[in-house]
Amino acid sequence: MSHEPTVVESSIVKLMIIFKEAAGAEVKDGKTRYSLDVKELKALLQSQIPNFLKGASAAQIESIFSKVNYNKNDGVDFCEYMAMLTKLALESDTTLEA
Repeated sequence: MSHEPTVVESSIVKLMIIFKEAAGAEVKDGKTRYSLDVKELKALLQSQIPNFLKGASAAQIESIFSKVNYNKNDGVDFCEYMAMLTKLALESDTTLEA
């Protein structure tokens, strides 16, 4: 029995699609891996979440890149990207405060 995706499921799929469209792809060990370099991350952040950035400078975006690139491999993978989005959302959303 097939069910319609929930709002959360649909949102996660949309986030994955947006990430993959913005990221560079590399095939390694037969698997396609996606990651964002600093230029791709900047373009994605500016196009998709400009209100969360509140006019961040190029240096600030490079700082974000450095902080979320946990494994220091010159690319932000999907897990690192999602952690960054969570942090930015929590920092900008006062509705979650008690």
